[in-house]
Formats: sequence, C-alpha cells, structure tokens
Amino acid sequence: MSGLRLPGGAAVVLASNEDGLRFARSLGFSEFERHVLPGDSVPFITLRLG
Repeated sequence: MSGLRLPGGAAVVLASNEDGLRFARSLGFSEFERHVLPGDSVPFITLRLG
C-alpha cells in the first residue's frame, strides 16, 4: 500500500489512490477521516483497523 503508516493500526492514503484504498480495505482498514492540505484539492484519507 502506498501511503503513510501510523502507529496503532492506522494509515493515510491519497483519495485518488484507488488501488491503495482497496488494498487497505481488504486488510480490514476502514475510513476514519478525510482532510485536504492547504493548496491541494485531493483529500488524504486516514484509515484505521477495525
């Protein structure tokens, strides 16, 4: 999965990375929150196990 791994069973994936999101979800991750960085238009999705 292309994305940032966070401690505690969390990951951050760019919303346009459909393969990465599909892979994370296949491992049991679910969406926790979305955020857009200043100057960007595509959100980052924080996923957590469970």
